[in-house]
Amino acid sequence: MIQSLQNLFFGPLTKDACYIYLFFSISSLITFIILVFQELYLIFTDKKYNFYIFIKYKFAVMLSVFVSYFSSRLLFSVCKTSLQ
Repeated sequence: MIQSLQNLFFGPLTKDACYIYLFFSISSLITFIILVFQELYLIFTDKKYNFYIFIKYKFAVMLSVFVSYFSSRLLFSVCKTSLQ
């Protein structure tokens, strides 16, 4: 009983479990692209666009989404390579 619970929670994963990282990577990339196009649209259409707010807040959000994309992509590659 305890051995089966231990294998369930701490046992090795299969190759199919790596695809969760691929899903995170794709969703982060789509979010990043949407954010970039949204900011480009605002820069070119809004006459009172405030670059201070962009640098202070929105750039930090875009950077964190990009780091999330890169780390998910890296984890997917490590997972697939280690389980071959």
